[in-house]
Amino acid sequence: MTEIILTEKFSVASDFAKALGIKGKGEGCFKNSNTVITWAVGHLVELFEPDDYDPALKKWRLETLPLIPEKFRYKPIKKSIKQFNIIKSLLNQPGITRVIIATDAGREGEVIARTILLESGFTDKERIFRFWTSQALVPDVVRKCMNELKPITQYDRLWRAGYYRQVADWLVGMNCTRMVTLRLHGDLFSVGRVQTAVLALLADRKHARDIFVPETYWLLKVLFSNEKGTWTGQWFKGKETQLKKKEDMESLCKRLQENREPGVVLSMKKEKKK
Repeated sequence: MTEIILTEKFSVASDFAKALGIKGKGEGCFKNSNTVITWAVGHLVELFEPDDYDPALKKWRLETLPLIPEKFRYKPIKKSIKQFNIIKSLLNQPGITRVIIATDAGREGEVIARTILLESGFTDKERIFRFWTSQALVPDVVRKCMNELKPITQYDRLWRAGYYRQVADWLVGMNCTRMVTLRLHGDLFSVGRVQTAVLALLADRKHARDIFVPETYWLLKVLFSNEKGTWTGQWFKGKETQLKKKEDMESLCKRLQENREPGVVLSMKKEKKK
């Protein structure tokens, strides 16, 4: 009987080993006779580049666009391939009774684990369970949540959301970056589903600041008083509180000074200042 616990990073694997009393160590893992705790280093696999599907796509040409693979495939990330191979080897050893995904409790944590299992060839969902908590991984929390594992199928929608986010990023990034770069006939022009939208917001904000012309305006405030005390009132008309012309402000001041008849409060509203 052997169970494998897959965490997102070494420090989390250490927390699990401490909580479960596992002191043995192996290459890329903590272990005892029944349990192996291993870790990723963030994402260990990534989507294919276009030329991984077809070497001819290494050259950028407009006529090859749009790039839409029939099936999106993954490959190990070169800088972390050693740890990926360790995990793959552990997952493919005989006698694995269950695999516990203990990556971060969120969409990206789900994607990290699912893609590792997928590329390692471990797809038996009946043997895959999910450890889930957003609490600090102190020993009591780890032990408690290890007794509350859920079937991995309960998190399939989260995995699909993360997968299609990756696919959307790939489709926009690969196709639009190539198209815009080729159209502009210049240096690389990176386009991204999120980065370009954020860049547009920043550009719009900068443009608004560049064309901003300061305007002079007046605010008219008047001190009122009665037997209960004094307070300050500010002129407004509808939603407008600013007087754009000095003559209007002076005219309004004159009218107020000439007309000192008592007024009637039509409504009162109190707002708490944060």
